Amino acid sequence: MPTTTDVTAMRTQIDELDDALVELVQRRREVSAAIQTARLAIGGGRVAPGREAEILDRYAHALGEHGPDLARAVLAVCRGPVTD
Repeated sequence: MPTTTDVTAMRTQIDELDDALVELVQRRREVSAAIQTARLAIGGGRVAPGREAEILDRYAHALGEHGPDLARAVLAVCRGPVTD
């Protein structure tokens, strides 16, 4: 039977995983900003709907029903709101 100590240890693992996720999203945001700048410089739009659809599909296949919800949140954090 799990103990309070076990739960505390598992919560520590969750905190460490969350820290890693935040770091990865921050890195992803930096790369996304660079891609947006490059696309605009070559006459493209800031957002590539086809590419975003691929990302939504990948998250759906990997994570199931709520995967696309997570993908939309990651995309919003990394590219900002869609205005164009």
